[in-house]
Amino acid sequence: MDSNNKTGLSQTIKVVVRNAPSITLNSPRADSIISGTLVVQFTAVAVAPATIDSTWIAVDGGAWVATATGTTDTLDTQDLTD
Repeated sequence: MDSNNKTGLSQTIKVVVRNAPSITLNSPRADSIISGTLVVQFTAVAVAPATIDSTWIAVDGGAWVATATGTTDTLDTQDLTD
């Protein structure tokens, strides 16, 4: 409803977003047994013409943290719980 108490309908349109980045976790590998401090490595690729301004990582639903670089960060497993 607008400011004149008028309503109207418009045609439904479909919007497709095709610019989601591709993320690949390189290390640690799936089903790895980990302990101590390890390096988490990943690859993030944007769909052109988009670019990636920053990267963030969250482990097991924890808080999101900006990564040290675009593709690596360290993780201290002693801070995690089972």
